Amino acid sequence: MKIQNPETNQLPQGIEINDIKLAVDSSGYPLQTIIAQKLLDKDFMIQDEWSYVDSQSNSLRTMDIVAQKMLWNLEKYQPRIRPELNLLIECKQSNLPYIFFLNNTKPIRYEFPIIAGVPHEEITISSNDTISTYINPVYATLGLEAEAFFRETPEFCSTFSKCSRRGKNIELSGSDAYNGLVLPLIKATQYFESSQKSKSSAVYHDAHLTIPLGIVDAPMFGVRVLEKGNELFPLPWVRVLKHESFENNEAYNNQKLYALDVVHKDYFDTYMNEHLIPFAKVFSERVHKHEKVLLAGKGFIRDMESQWPPSLEERLEVKSFIKRTSNLIPKLLKK
Repeated sequence: MKIQNPETNQLPQGIEINDIKLAVDSSGYPLQTIIAQKLLDKDFMIQDEWSYVDSQSNSLRTMDIVAQKMLWNLEKYQPRIRPELNLLIECKQSNLPYIFFLNNTKPIRYEFPIIAGVPHEEITISSNDTISTYINPVYATLGLEAEAFFRETPEFCSTFSKCSRRGKNIELSGSDAYNGLVLPLIKATQYFESSQKSKSSAVYHDAHLTIPLGIVDAPMFGVRVLEKGNELFPLPWVRVLKHESFENNEAYNNQKLYALDVVHKDYFDTYMNEHLIPFAKVFSERVHKHEKVLLAGKGFIRDMESQWPPSLEERLEVKSFIKRTSNLIPKLLKK
């Protein structure tokens, strides 16, 4: 049955349908709809206008899209740690470009990707040839640092701006870019991580590979600052870093370097198919492989001191008392 529109449901005088269309096209909602459909086609589950609590203002805010994809097959078996890929997405449209000031170095370690929901945020690794232990975040324990998606492929930046017009001139606005993309994505990620915490005593856990992602329908350009002059070039994928400090009595844990990806809308399929999805597959395989280590929060690497630096993931085993003490007892007796 077709819905009949009443005669009174019309635009008022002075407003044309093209005016409304122009406002819709520039709002970001068309892009949000397009990206959501692309994710549905890739077997993601979608939540539009996902709400989260801003930790600073304690107010309720929304993220354009939160997407979820299970990385395990329920029909085959039920793992105790169930890997998932979660995308927290904010969409932006603009006729004017975003400018990314690229870093000259890439970080060794940073809070990306966030792995939420696991029973232990860090894994303590011991060996048979030393009494020292090695404490690692989960992503490093799984060897994700060695993957190209983590460090090698993307360009990094700590500062970026959005161009705006002032008369005939073009100006850069860092606050628009920060408040429109960085701030909401980082806060949403922090809320998501906190909301997914599980008790270590639980039987089943989820391992959420969490990717904050800004998707822009606007020109994206990178700037490399050189002594002889700035180099400017188009760049469809940038990883943006955001440093935060916290009040914490533990000196080693009072600051974090967060990150989010900003991707051009026409690079989104390439980003997903050639970079993120293969990375998520590696993550899933290693969660299954090292499930017992992740559940216990403890692992073992044989001869870690004599073969340093260790290749953590390849040599990682489940810790047992016998392995730990087999070589240490003779060493301690000699002392």
